[in-house]
Amino acid sequence: MLLNIRAGEVPLLIRKTAEEVAGAFYDMNRTDKFRQYAGTQRRFVRQCWKDHLGTAIELLSALLGERGRSEHEKTAIYDALIEFRERSENGTPKLSVRSLQ
Repeated sequence: MLLNIRAGEVPLLIRKTAEEVAGAFYDMNRTDKFRQYAGTQRRFVRQCWKDHLGTAIELLSALLGERGRSEHEKTAIYDALIEFRERSENGTPKLSVRSLQ
């Protein structure tokens, strides 16, 4: 799904969520070696937010089924997820996915 997607093709809601996830990942109990490699949180988020797209999509998907969430919010999340899927599939070769069980 993420093979050929560019940063500009990621809907803003998903990108901002991925950036928040990356920031939270940075804030977790990390080693000195990680901190040395990653630099500042801002730098880490700017460089590594794409690595957290999967988690952002999972979180947003979970919000769709959450009670008390407004229909407006659910519609915005749904639209962003559909847009992301469509954009990520354009030009991506169909691959065989095998389970490694």
